[in-house]
Amino acid sequence: MKLKKLFESQSIVFEQLIYIHHKELDLNSDEMMVIFGLLDIYKKRNSFSLSTLQKRITIVQKDLGAIIDALITKTYLHTYLDDQAQSKAKELFHLDGLFSKLEHLIDTKELIKSKPNDEGLKKLIVLLEQKLNRLLTSSELQTLRLLIETHQVTLESLSDIIEQLNDRVSLKNIEKMIMISKNMPKVVVDEKVDQALDDLYKAMK
Repeated sequence: MKLKKLFESQSIVFEQLIYIHHKELDLNSDEMMVIFGLLDIYKKRNSFSLSTLQKRITIVQKDLGAIIDALITKTYLHTYLDDQAQSKAKELFHLDGLFSKLEHLIDTKELIKSKPNDEGLKKLIVLLEQKLNRLLTSSELQTLRLLIETHQVTLESLSDIIEQLNDRVSLKNIEKMIMISKNMPKVVVDEKVDQALDDLYKAMK
């Protein structure tokens, strides 16, 4: 993840990015404060401790536990035991889910900025993610941009292809379908013939 590497090398002020995108991340002010505290701890170590966290923020422990649970439910925070610890097992944490979600938001915004039909592109991304049952990765968003630019395919055509592929959808299969449709000869069908074919199809049902 690019953002995680940038944060670990302290190349960006991550707290500012969280604040800018907090609505899209569905974070309230208390959740943001807890994340800021976790980020401060993460810069030095990844040991998870409510008492250590509480020293960095002004939230009572009872409320803090509920906020931690909410961040875990949103998959922004993951805690786990270090089984390799020589003495007592330590509780560790990471924020990979948060880094991944934020990176996806930024990449999606950049892709949409590069295209005039913002709403159409947003709907296309949502449709593709629904079919894949997951968020698109940074590289997949770049591949989608290249598909649109290289093949000069319309968003409507891409939506149709995604619907046709359904549970077999992937960027590789989308590209194959684009190539097939480009190489297919264009046939003009007479209206009467078209109607006859439609009637025949209905009779076969």
